Amino acid sequence: MTVNMNVKACTVLSILRTRRFNEGYRDYPNSFHSEYEKWNIKDQWCYERGRQFAAATNKSIDVKSEKAVRAQAIRVFGDLFKDKAIV
Repeated sequence: MTVNMNVKACTVLSILRTRRFNEGYRDYPNSFHSEYEKWNIKDQWCYERGRQFAAATNKSIDVKSEKAVRAQAIRVFGDLFKDKAIV
């Protein structure tokens, strides 16, 4: 029997701030992080979103400047999510 996961609403900003999202963005299009299989599902999702964002934007957007997330990254991620290009 398949068990569904509990889901929790989150913001674009909270996704873009995560370490795993940024690792996924940096790692694309290379192979997966060596510790990927050991991570919990939330970290794997964030990592995958980072890779999807990198693929959709061809890594043409700087996600962060210093420690702040760039407004352009928030806007583009939101648009891609609405268009179902990122899940």
